[in-house]
Amino acid sequence: MRMEREMGQESGEKSTECYEAPLNRQESIDPRAEREAVRRSDWIILPITFLYSFLSHLDRSNLGKSVNPCLQESLDITDYQFSIALTMTFVLLAELPVTLLLKRVGAHIMIPLLVTLWGLVTTFQGFVYSYKGLLATRFFLGAVEGGLYPATVLFVSNSYKRNEIQFRISLFSSAAALSGALSGVFAFYLIQLDGVCNIPGWGWIFLVEGIFTTLCGVAGFFIFPRSISTCRLLTPEQRRIMSTRLELDRPLEAQETEERFSWYQMCCALKSPHVLLASAALFMIGSNLYGLAYFEPSIVKSFGYSPRITQLVSVPPFAVGFISMLLTSYLSDRYGARGITAILMGLIAFAGYLMFMISNSDSFRYFSLFLSVAGIYSASPTMYAWLANNSAPHYRKASAIALGPIAANSGGILSTWLFPSSQQPRYPTATIVNLCFSAGIAILCSLNLLWLRSCNKKKAAQIEETVVLTEKGQSTAKNLDDGEWLRLGDKCQNFRYAY
Repeated sequence: MRMEREMGQESGEKSTECYEAPLNRQESIDPRAEREAVRRSDWIILPITFLYSFLSHLDRSNLGKSVNPCLQESLDITDYQFSIALTMTFVLLAELPVTLLLKRVGAHIMIPLLVTLWGLVTTFQGFVYSYKGLLATRFFLGAVEGGLYPATVLFVSNSYKRNEIQFRISLFSSAAALSGALSGVFAFYLIQLDGVCNIPGWGWIFLVEGIFTTLCGVAGFFIFPRSISTCRLLTPEQRRIMSTRLELDRPLEAQETEERFSWYQMCCALKSPHVLLASAALFMIGSNLYGLAYFEPSIVKSFGYSPRITQLVSVPPFAVGFISMLLTSYLSDRYGARGITAILMGLIAFAGYLMFMISNSDSFRYFSLFLSVAGIYSASPTMYAWLANNSAPHYRKASAIALGPIAANSGGILSTWLFPSSQQPRYPTATIVNLCFSAGIAILCSLNLLWLRSCNKKKAAQIEETVVLTEKGQSTAKNLDDGEWLRLGDKCQNFRYAY
């Protein structure tokens, strides 16, 4: 489907993509200057958000990568205790407060602070010598790390036009696939430091990655902008262009002057059908995504590879997932195909799990991982772009975006219990659950697509009816003031949902 264009406008009036609301000023932007401003903004924002996302997934998944070097034996913990340690990372308390505070605190402080804190926690994790210490560090890691992704999605969605955000979300989201690929390589070499300074190999993984993360977080205080309209690395003219294009793209949000938090807007987000459907799909995506991130090396090891070779053979599926995520996101932005993209990716993941379940060939089962990883990792940025596209004003959008990672992390909690070592090499429980979840992703996204399309048709009919009555001199409709626009938000009849 496509991202619908404005309907119901008077003859001769230029339509604008996504939605339209009263705007006091119309400014023309030179296309060449606009492209240059966007390109420069990309070079400022995307590299650092990619790096932070890469480090986030690296820190989260390195515990799984450390299983092969016998972390369980070193700390004398069981499979059950190890699953508890993985679960502790998925703290569900950080996402919503961070996104709601982002506007007031500023991205230039909030995001680098989160990175610095979790880098310190990861570093301390390298000195853990007991199960209780491992649990404590994993809890604090999740507490400070959980807000990064929704905060970054919110920042990017407030910096670019609606039909530009998925590809940019995918650029830093693809770091998850890349970290899955490269963490195996890092682990392969860092494990060889086993015993140096009386620190086990798995401890060196935490130490090296934690110190590097801390340094990157500190650097972010000097690089990360508060907002695109105040970015010091842009020229004044480029800042004006970036601000103006956002006002023209989303005039409803341009009218928002209220800085205070609104419980009403948060409640509107939490009870919106499209937000709930997308969040349910993200729960299933999270179960698949974190299951693959944590346990794909264990699956590959069951094919008969040595622990060190396993780390290298685990790389290609995530490398393909990295490419797939970027390609599908580009096409989704290009053609406005949020729903179709998510549905197809769910079906591709379904095919991968089905192949893994029914095949007796290690080669075919290894190939199935390419499909599962590509499908799940490509579906994730689509859902976050969908949430950001279809929620307004600011605090409603912030709440909707936060609900996505909460749902995905809840799925991540489930995934930590689906891969007990006693079920190697087939992992039947995990395979069946994720097979059903992949089908569920396609079904939920289909329902969401139909719901959003139905809402757009109803809004178009309301506008058409108003135009007809106005032409007959029978309309009693009144222009809505700014407060009414903010109250209605995405439910306003002039707001067009992306599907």
